[in-house]
Amino acid sequence: MSGPPAGVGRQDGKGAGETAMDRYGIRITLPPGDTMSAPQLLGPDFEAFRWYESREARDDAFEAMQRHPDYYRSGDTPTQVLSKIDP
Repeated sequence: MSGPPAGVGRQDGKGAGETAMDRYGIRITLPPGDTMSAPQLLGPDFEAFRWYESREARDDAFEAMQRHPDYYRSGDTPTQVLSKIDP
């Protein structure tokens, strides 16, 4: 099993001999009361992480994640909450 393509953050936070504490990351959560936090969907405790080798790669990804996705319908807005993680 190979890793992610170049420039794409790993989700598990670990590389060879590394821990999540050695990396730059983005934490993704849902705002309180979000429809997607229903138990049959993502659940109330949903969180996801994306990990990057450098601050610059993380910051570029953070900016891209804040843009409105092209595939969303006009008027639809993503409701994710993004937080930067520094080592």
